[in-house]
Amino acid sequence: MLGIAKSNLTLISNSLLKENLIEKKKDEIDKRNIVYNITDKGKEKVNKIVSKINVYLNNQQKFKNNAEEINKYIDIILQYLSK
Repeated sequence: MLGIAKSNLTLISNSLLKENLIEKKKDEIDKRNIVYNITDKGKEKVNKIVSKINVYLNNQQKFKNNAEEINKYIDIILQYLSK
């Protein structure tokens, strides 16, 4: 689904777990599956990163024309994370 190797996903998820940015649980329906959820700390980190990206993009002249569209996508990401 993400288009990355399972070994890379394991390295990334272990790093995020160590930093308490995500949590790992077994699927309640199929215990063989693992479900990852973003933590409140993870949401805060994403919000900070998105804010920095937003500031950077709005300060760059070459992105000025696309800032409105980019901000729309940032808003979509933030809405998804607030669920």
